[in-house]
Amino acid sequence: RWMTTNKSQFLCGGDVVLASATVSVLKDLLSKSRDENSFLRDVHFPEDSETSCDLSDMGAIGMELFVDGTCFRHVHPDHFNVYDFTYWSGEKAHPGNAIRKLANLPNPINAFLDDASSSILYFPSHHTMDRWSTFKPDFLQVGRFGDTINFRDLTDGLRIRAVAEGFGAVSEADKATPKLICGSHGEVSNELSRVMEGIDVSFDRELDLYTDSHYVQQRKTTWTTVVLNARDQLRQRVAWALSQILVVTTFDIEAKRNTETFLSFYDIFVRNAFGSYSEILKEVVVSPLMGEMLTYLESKSSAFVWEEEKRRVFADENMAREVLQLFTTGLVQLNLDGTPK
Repeated sequence: RWMTTNKSQFLCGGDVVLASATVSVLKDLLSKSRDENSFLRDVHFPEDSETSCDLSDMGAIGMELFVDGTCFRHVHPDHFNVYDFTYWSGEKAHPGNAIRKLANLPNPINAFLDDASSSILYFPSHHTMDRWSTFKPDFLQVGRFGDTINFRDLTDGLRIRAVAEGFGAVSEADKATPKLICGSHGEVSNELSRVMEGIDVSFDRELDLYTDSHYVQQRKTTWTTVVLNARDQLRQRVAWALSQILVVTTFDIEAKRNTETFLSFYDIFVRNAFGSYSEILKEVVVSPLMGEMLTYLESKSSAFVWEEEKRRVFADENMAREVLQLFTTGLVQLNLDGTPK
C-alpha cells in the first residue's frame, strides 16, 4: 500500500534507498494501477511476472517514489483502513475496557472520538504488532479512507438509520412519517392510513418498539396466521414441503431479525407451488438469503481476482455444489421409481 504525499519531485525519496531494479518495478506497478482512490494506491505484484525486486530490498519499508507527478510513500497494508469498532469498544472485547470502567475512567477506544473528536485510531507504540494481526479479524472492515462505498453494500450492522442520517441520506420528511416498506414479489403499495396495523420490520434498535423476542417470533406469527386461515390449503402444504427441501436457516444469515426478507423467500414456494421446479430453482438461487447462506454472496471469479489483484484463487463453488448435490441431481443415480440403481 502506498499513500500520496504533497512532496515535490526534489524532496521525494525519504531515507530508504532502493536498488534501481526495484525502483523500476515498483514505479511500473504504481503507474499501471487502476486503483481510483485519491489518497491510497494498492498494488499487487504479479505472481507470474518475469521481473522482480532486488533481493537486497526484501523487507524494505517506508520508501518514497515519484510517479506520474505524485510522490508516493510506502505504508502498512492496513494504513487508513476504515473499520467498524463497535465490537472492540464493548466491555468484554478490548482487555482494557473493563479495567477502565471499574476505575471510572473513559473507555480507551471511545476516547479517540469522545475526547479528541477524531475517528482516527492510532496503534499504541507499546504494543507489539502481533496483537494487531491477532485481533484484526474481529474488526469489520468497511473500506479504505477515500473509497466510495454504496450504502446498500454495507453489512446489516451498518446499514441502519443512524448511519444514513450521519451522511445526510435521510430527509426530515422521512424522519417524521413512519412507513412500512414491503418488497415482496407482486405486492401493491401500502395504505399509509393503515400503516400502524402492519408488522414492525425496522432494522434500527433505537426505533424499535418491540423486543428481540418479538422479532424472532413475528415471521412465525405471520406464517402461522396465513397457513391456518388460507383457503388454498393444498398450495400452502406444497409450499411447506418445498421449503423443507430448499432450506435457508437463521444460523447462516446475518440479518436474523429481519422479517420481510424471510417471508419473501417463502413466498417463492407459495407463488410457484403448482409451477415447474426449474422456475422455483431459478428464483431460489438468485435470492439474497440463499446467496448468503451458500456463501455465493460477493463471490468473485478466478479471472476477476486475477485481473484486479493479480492473485490466483478458486471461485466459491459452494452454491453450484449444493444445487447439484442437494437440490437436483443428487449423489446416487436412481431408477424411474426412485430406487437406487
